[in-house]
Amino acid sequence: MRLSQRNQEKRLNLRDKHVKNEHLTASEKISEFLGVVRNLFRNPIYVGAIIGRIADVLAFKGFFVFIGKYLEIQFGVPQYKIQKYLAGAGVVGFAVGVMIGSICMKRFHLQGKPNRQLLKMFLCAV
Repeated sequence: MRLSQRNQEKRLNLRDKHVKNEHLTASEKISEFLGVVRNLFRNPIYVGAIIGRIADVLAFKGFFVFIGKYLEIQFGVPQYKIQKYLAGAGVVGFAVGVMIGSICMKRFHLQGKPNRQLLKMFLCAV
C-alpha cells in the first residue's frame, strides 16, 4: 500500500543531511581535525577563556599545595596535624555543600536540565 503524497511529506526523515557520504583515510581525518583545532585556537574568546581557566586552576591547586607548608612554618604545627585538619575541613565542607544543595533542590523544586542557567548565574554570583 502506497502512502499518499501528503503522508510522505509528513514522514520523519531520520537521515542527517549534513553527514558527508565520503570515506576518508586516517591522514585526511587527522588533517581535517587539525584544521578544526587551528580554527578553534584562532578564536580570541575561546583562547581567553582557556587562559583564564588555567590561571584559576593553578591558583586553586597552588593554594592547596602550599597551605600546609604555610601553616607549618607560620604556626609551628606538625605536618601530620595540618593534613588531618585540612582533610577534616574538606570532608565537612563537601558534606555541607551536598546537604545545602539537596535542600535547595528539594525546597525550590529544581531539576538539573531546566534550571541549568539559573545554577550558572548563581555560581557566577558566588
